[in-house]
Amino acid sequence: MAPWALLSPGVLVRTGHTVLTWGITLVLFLHDTELRQWEEQGELLLPLTFLLLVLGSLLLYLAVSLMDPGYVNVQPQPQEELKEEQTAMVPPAIPLRRCRYCLVLQPLRARHCRECRRCVRRYDHHCPWMENCVGERNHPLFVVYLALQLVVLLWGLYLACTRPLSPAPQVRPPVLPALGAVAAVQRAPVRHLPVAVPLLVGGQP
Repeated sequence: MAPWALLSPGVLVRTGHTVLTWGITLVLFLHDTELRQWEEQGELLLPLTFLLLVLGSLLLYLAVSLMDPGYVNVQPQPQEELKEEQTAMVPPAIPLRRCRYCLVLQPLRARHCRECRRCVRRYDHHCPWMENCVGERNHPLFVVYLALQLVVLLWGLYLACTRPLSPAPQVRPPVLPALGAVAAVQRAPVRHLPVAVPLLVGGQP
């Protein structure tokens, strides 16, 4: 592979998405969020679930962006195989059209992608965030990826916009019983001194 191929749009887009995904995940764990609070308290179920969702969405992203979306074969086929393929795709009465860009016979619902410069079966769209087409082969995985990515984004947005629950304040015991008789005398009003002084010497008021 040529060195300049590493700077292709597809490599740059996928690398940027991967770095951004793990960067945001790292910030959510290092910042004062519920993820960090759960981790410090030893409650690892939800943090591990979040990490697995992020990892799953990233793997689906790479799978959808790297797999063949259903390109129409540009190699010339034997006449018998071509007739069988035409019969399986369309009724014999409907002739296949020829793409005006790459000059291949297009099945029904196939369209030419100008970015990929290929015809794609059941073409849906060209996704710039994946630098790949969405077509016959990767469309189901694309839908699953969108659903999983939506869950991760909503959960991450919730963690970023909310503060972790602070621990309940500790109730301090009353001051006077803890200080004893000396503190009670010090805090007692002047009019109560005749009653409080005998307490210091162990007598009765």
